Amino acid sequence: MLSKLSSRQVYAVGFLMSAFLVGCSITFQYGLELEPCPLCIIQRVLMVSLVVICGLGLVLNPKGILNKLVGLTGVAAASAGFGVAARHAWIQSLPADQVPSCGPGLSYMMDTFPLLQTLQMVLVGSGECAEVVWSLFGFGMPWWTALTFACFLIVALWQTFRRLPVAGYNGSGFAN
Repeated sequence: MLSKLSSRQVYAVGFLMSAFLVGCSITFQYGLELEPCPLCIIQRVLMVSLVVICGLGLVLNPKGILNKLVGLTGVAAASAGFGVAARHAWIQSLPADQVPSCGPGLSYMMDTFPLLQTLQMVLVGSGECAEVVWSLFGFGMPWWTALTFACFLIVALWQTFRRLPVAGYNGSGFAN
């Protein structure tokens, strides 16, 4: 069944799902007044990058090497998102005495430190990243985000390396 989906259809589903998830994160922030920690913000940025990547795939409907390039970009974004979300979930699972101390806010770090140092400080995590403010079925938001990024990663890998049907070819070895 999945093999019958065109590249454009796969990108459309990815675009809609990632845009929906970004909308959910904005609803959590402004509707439920849950302030995102620095790791949450990085995960949101990576999800927005998937919106852009899938949007480009949807609009451009890339073929051949361009499809592989768009797909690999999606693989990179989904991998990074999975890594950050998994790190965040790990920080939330630490015992209270092992949680990193609270650090400065992300906007302060961006204004004060170079980008790479800010990224390193954020990925180490802080006390605010360890706080579980929302859960579903006993799992905090980073666990669900990691699962979502893992699904995007699997689909992006499949999209990148699958053989797309050739026009006029019916799969029997003979052209239509």
